[in-house]
Amino acid sequence: MNYLKIFFVGLVATGVMTGVMALAPFIGLPNMNAGEILGSMFGGNRIIGWAEHFAAGIVFAFLYAKFVNRLLPVENSIARGAIYGILLFILSEIVFTCINFLGYLSWHQKESMALMIFGEVLVCLIYGIVLGVFIKKRVDVLNQS
Repeated sequence: MNYLKIFFVGLVATGVMTGVMALAPFIGLPNMNAGEILGSMFGGNRIIGWAEHFAAGIVFAFLYAKFVNRLLPVENSIARGAIYGILLFILSEIVFTCINFLGYLSWHQKESMALMIFGEVLVCLIYGIVLGVFIKKRVDVLNQS
């Protein structure tokens, strides 16, 4: 496993996802500011929020490459990445709900939640697809005929 490649793929996938999040208001979706939402847990520090966002993207790329990529019984790398994106969406909604219940989100961050959830599905899918494009499934040489 090439750790440097996975690091950069995670960085690129997170960057692409973040770019789509920045474009969200221009396509009719609410503003999805991950740095603001994650930074709200640190006294509103957006720099820490963005650092956490990119660090999580890199960590999730490593988890995909090390475990999930081999476990998902799907041959197509892009489809496997998309499935991983859906799994990350479910995880992110659990985390988002916990952040909300703990009282870290302000009312303006909760506006247009249905559209924000649609946007979240979209960006998680894009993140997973980028991972699938760059991280191919390893073939187990011992099990080949």
